[in-house]
Amino acid sequence: MKLLASFPLLGFLLHAPADQNRGFKVETNLSGEEFVYKNDTDRILFRTRMAAAVLSLLLALLVFGMARETLGTGAAFLALALLAFDRHDACVPGRCALGSKSTR
Repeated sequence: MKLLASFPLLGFLLHAPADQNRGFKVETNLSGEEFVYKNDTDRILFRTRMAAAVLSLLLALLVFGMARETLGTGAAFLALALLAFDRHDACVPGRCALGSKSTR
């Protein structure tokens, strides 16, 4: 998801921080913060969150369409509700509202 959400940034000239040989998680966290805040923060966050939201909506449409085709309209709405309120993210209401969490 993060890779797909970063596609809208491909055309920009962005400052990429240098690798400082810290641990992987520390490096990723600190370099990510430096990357976002040394560039145009609002533009980066808006574009990546919009890409994640669009991907979440496409997933919802795919689930609804497949369920409707195979099981009918009632089952499609049930499948859509299960997707929207999925606790896999440890947050409710799930994917549609939290598709933008890819920037956290």
